[in-house]
Amino acid sequence: MNANKKTIFAKSIPVLFMTVVGLACSSRIEYGRPIAQAPASTININTATVDDLERLPHIGRKTAEAIVEFRTANGPFRRVEHLMLIRGVSEPRFAELRPILRAD
Repeated sequence: MNANKKTIFAKSIPVLFMTVVGLACSSRIEYGRPIAQAPASTININTATVDDLERLPHIGRKTAEAIVEFRTANGPFRRVEHLMLIRGVSEPRFAELRPILRAD
């Protein structure tokens, strides 16, 4: 390499370094987080009746009965996430119900 090419190469290293550092340290936008509101009351899925469960959003009579039947056949739910084992309780539906459920 001749001296002129070495000089160009040597001058381009800091520019390349600053570009890489600038891209790695890009700013991040942080949006406000929603304030969690504690529900007035929660429903224990291990003791709730069919009527209690039917009052939950998007839970109809058949799904409420399926929850009670499952609980009777298999024992109490150990975690509220196990409610997704019931046909009719999908992940999106469970995510909506999660704040108002408990399994004591």
